[in-house]
This record gives sequence, structure tokens and C-alpha cells, in this order.
Amino acid sequence: MPEVDKELAKSIVQAKKKPRNFAIVAKGSNVLKLAVDKRPIKDGSIAKWKKDTGGNIVLRGVVQGTAEGDLVFLMLEASPITEAKLKKFIGDTADLTTRPVFKVVPALAEVDDQSPDEQEGKEGEATEKTSGVAETPTPSVPPPPPPPPPPPPPVTAADPALAFNARLKELMPEIKQASAGAQGTLIKQTTAEAGAAAQKKDFALAHQLLDKIEELLIAEGIVPNVDANKADRNEFPKRWALAKKTWLDSLDTVNDQISKLAEKLKQTDDPELKKIAEFGLAALTGNFKVPMMAGIRDVDDASAAALRSMANNLQDVIDGFKTHLASSARIQACDDDGQELFGVKTTIRVELTRGLSALRAALAYVADE
Repeated sequence: MPEVDKELAKSIVQAKKKPRNFAIVAKGSNVLKLAVDKRPIKDGSIAKWKKDTGGNIVLRGVVQGTAEGDLVFLMLEASPITEAKLKKFIGDTADLTTRPVFKVVPALAEVDDQSPDEQEGKEGEATEKTSGVAETPTPSVPPPPPPPPPPPPPVTAADPALAFNARLKELMPEIKQASAGAQGTLIKQTTAEAGAAAQKKDFALAHQLLDKIEELLIAEGIVPNVDANKADRNEFPKRWALAKKTWLDSLDTVNDQISKLAEKLKQTDDPELKKIAEFGLAALTGNFKVPMMAGIRDVDDASAAALRSMANNLQDVIDGFKTHLASSARIQACDDDGQELFGVKTTIRVELTRGLSALRAALAYVADE
């Protein structure tokens, strides 16, 4: 059995108490080197380890312990080596039976612990006297205990890293939902860019990229959830402007589809379809078009005191409109049969629902739920 790496063993034990940086050098699926450090691991050290071991794969990230005693290795990309291989390496090299767990995360916290390592043993112990004469100990008053260290500053929402991570965490269910859609690749790429910006502490750019992700999600028909109890009212103007743009874009798309369909519908004998050709979108919106326009205008013009009431009213209109879209026979006829019967594909229900959902999500920043 190879000699135990006591420094590595000590670092792993410390990582169970406090997060630490790690670097793994591997070749294929075999682990050749594991380093765990409280300070950032230098590129030069990794280059030397690669040269010394012949490794061609480097994994970097943050490792931290769990309540069960496991070690979670947090990384930005999936590991090509298995947890079993790393467990065996730790057992052989550090003589520890710790179970490692790999976890891919969108962003990594910065770890730079400059506090001294925990002391092993007692310093300043009296050495044995070499003379043969016993000395009478001089009584002394023990020094007072040192004052307790000040408590660490509380982590609040003002912490930019915490605020970014919280916002990204709220978006992750929708990001995963969109992964298979048309915007999936771009959303995944933008998420990685946001995480990289946060690592560099460029939180302004990181939040701009999260804004872009929200726009892409809405374009995919996925509206990020908003907890009204946690929503920041100051965010409403920006969210409302984006939602109105999405709504207007959906109206433009539907109007364009209906205009292409109208000429075909005029040639039918179906009076319901002829109404769509004659009145366009107005024939499909039931009694909701006018209340929608009025409700949006009321929210735009509302005072701070009246905004919540106006938002509540418009949400009720939106809910009714969405119910109408789901049950309208005219809309179903266009969407289900337009391509087959008239050679024109329409997505009226999907487009209008997308726009309405965007408006409702923005209103959640100021409305009651």
C-alpha cells in the first residue's frame, strides 16, 4: 500500500467542516492526483502535477461536506471519472473511507480562507528540566481568557453573490423545462455565461444575462414563476415593459397568421369561419379584447396607491381570457384544421396564451395572490 498522504488527509477532513478548493488530475477514468486547499489552487501547480503524473484531464471546483459525512465535489461540468474511482483513490492515498459525490452547478462560490489551520496539540508546553534540582513552582495568576471573536456579518439579500444565486435558483426549473425547446441550446449557453460572470464578481453582467434568459424563456412560451410574497416591487416597471412587448409580439404573430388565412376562409360556406375572415382577431377574442386594452391602460396610468387594485383587476381579465382561449371552438378550428384544410398553419391559442402569461407574471410583482 502506498504511503499515506497526511496533508491530503488533513485537507479532506477540513473540507468536511468548511468549503475548500479542489483540483483533480486524471488520465482517462483514472485519478492520478487530488489536491484540496483553502486557498485558490494555482495554474502553475496544476501544470506541474500534469507533467509529473502524465495526466491529461483536469477537474476543478469546490468541495464541501454533508451532514452524513460525505464529500460533495461541485463543478461546472460533468466529471469523466466515476465517484467509485475517486473513492478508491482517496482510500488508497489518504487512508479515508469518505464517499465522494459529484454535482454539476451553474456557478461556484469563491473560496479563499486565510484563517490559520486548526492547531494540533498544545503549543508552548513546558520542556522537561535537564538539571537534577527540582525547582519550586512560582505561583502565578492565569491570564484572563481572550474575548470571543466577533460574530461573522450576517449574509443578507444585499450580498450580490447571494442575490445572484437566489435568482438563478428560482429560474432553474424553467431553464430545465426549456432545454429541449428551440431556444434550449442558447439558454444553456447563456446560463453558463451568467455563472462565469458571477465567478468573476461581475454581477451587473450576470444579472443582464439572467434578464436575457427570462426573455428567451418567454419566447419559448415558458413564463418564470414569481412569488408575490418575495417579489421586489421596484422590478415591476422593467418586467411590465418586457411583458407588454411579449404580448404585442404575440398579437402581431396572430394577426399575421389570420390575415394569411382570411382569403381562404372567405371562400368557405361556414358562417363561423367567414366571421373570422371578416373581423379578424376580434372574432376570436370573445368579449375580452376591450377589457384587456382598458386593463393594460389602467395599469400604465395607475398611481402607486391604485396600482395593486388595477393589477388585481387585470389578472382577473387575463384568467378569463385564457379560459376562453382553451374552450373556443373557432380558435380550435383554425389551429387544428388550418394547415390541412387551407394550407395555413396557425398557433393562435399558443401565441395568445404566451402573451397573457407574460403579462400575468409581471403583474405578480404588484398584485395580490
